[in-house]
Amino acid sequence: MTLTSLSRDLDSLVRDEMARRRIPGGALGVVHGDEELTLCFGVTNVDHPLPVTPDTLFQIGSTTKTMTATLLMQHVAAGRLDLDAPLRTYLDFTLANDDWAARLTPRHLLTHTGGLAGDHFLMHAVGERGDRALARLVELLPNVPHQAPPGEIFAYSNAGFAVLGRLVEVLGNGAPFDGLLARELLVPLGMTHAFELPEDVISERVAVGHRIEHGAPMVARPWALERAAMAHGGVISDLRNQLAYLRFQLGDGRAADGTRVLPAAAMRDMQREHVRAGSICDAFGLSWQLNDVGDQRVISHGGETNAQLSEIVLVPPERFGFTVLTNGASGGALARVLTAWLLERVLDARAEPVAVREIAKERLREYAGQYPGVLKDVALRVADGTLMLHVAPHTRPGRVPGAAPPPVRLGQITDDQIATIEEPALVRRGEFIRDHSGTIRWLRWDGRLHARSD
Repeated sequence: MTLTSLSRDLDSLVRDEMARRRIPGGALGVVHGDEELTLCFGVTNVDHPLPVTPDTLFQIGSTTKTMTATLLMQHVAAGRLDLDAPLRTYLDFTLANDDWAARLTPRHLLTHTGGLAGDHFLMHAVGERGDRALARLVELLPNVPHQAPPGEIFAYSNAGFAVLGRLVEVLGNGAPFDGLLARELLVPLGMTHAFELPEDVISERVAVGHRIEHGAPMVARPWALERAAMAHGGVISDLRNQLAYLRFQLGDGRAADGTRVLPAAAMRDMQREHVRAGSICDAFGLSWQLNDVGDQRVISHGGETNAQLSEIVLVPPERFGFTVLTNGASGGALARVLTAWLLERVLDARAEPVAVREIAKERLREYAGQYPGVLKDVALRVADGTLMLHVAPHTRPGRVPGAAPPPVRLGQITDDQIATIEEPALVRRGEFIRDHSGTIRWLRWDGRLHARSD
């Protein structure tokens, strides 16, 4: 089926979902073989509205991590970096646990198995605005709680990729990360309208995030990320640039003009399974999230800043992929709808329904408890013979406090896998992680580790 034949239905789907989820604006690009479809919707800013165009800049958030990983793989290909060597071979740093620091490798950080409390610097901002922002972050690593020994447990980690950003700087002879990213990746790929610093985009057409207040979208402030976030979430890009990046990731490591950016073997290595994950995806490659949908291995990564959300989805053997950029807090839900719809319509790939059963009564008390975390606290409470999920978000520095979502009922996939069974968070997964005695020690939710405190 051609993309052109799908465009009317796709346009209608996106408009309906954006209206239902009160997303002010967005941009969507789809690639299948030599075909390309671009659609733009809504406005950049409800206070100062401009139509979203393919040149409108959005924050892409954590999709940046895949770019940071690509820079590191260039050094691997050149023989300057061994992913399994101790990180201290290249980078001077300390942690609260020196034995764990000595064991930490770049591969651990690329696969989110480094054990660092990954969101620590989101709640305790580094604050450095100069070129030493990432160096300063590394100096503060002894303050970061280390949740598990390196290599033992998957837990999504922003802090780990911030450290990898500093590693890029050291391997790049001390040049700032943003300059290295532009020179070694963005410019070769033709992404000349992608930026990292807010002062570089002030004169451009830029989207701002929106949260919902009193039933209507309101501009979310602050807009800018701190300088230390650049390697794990700092890129600001438009639809045209994201499509150039998507086509590169569907290929063999060459840019559109034939320039060799990465060896084909390194591309395949990044996109293959390295560790099993949990709650946010089936597995992780080197920075990429991996899920099986029907008989297709789907490679993806999303990004979230202050109410801006992006997604990039790839199926390289089919030369298929799409990217979506949104400026509303529920953009992630739109991306999930688009993923299912496009995979089914274009590739005839359908995810098997997750079989969620009622939690056995004898397990309810075992699972119930308090599971505090860095960005949010999770509580599992027994009510009317079922287990209820309560989430209490923490307020990040400088941001408006967010409302707690309503409690939702939980079901069971396996003995230690749970999932939500009602809206607004249908079939969101979590896992209990036990210690050697069989006692539940952690709940992994949204990819993060929440230590049981009761």
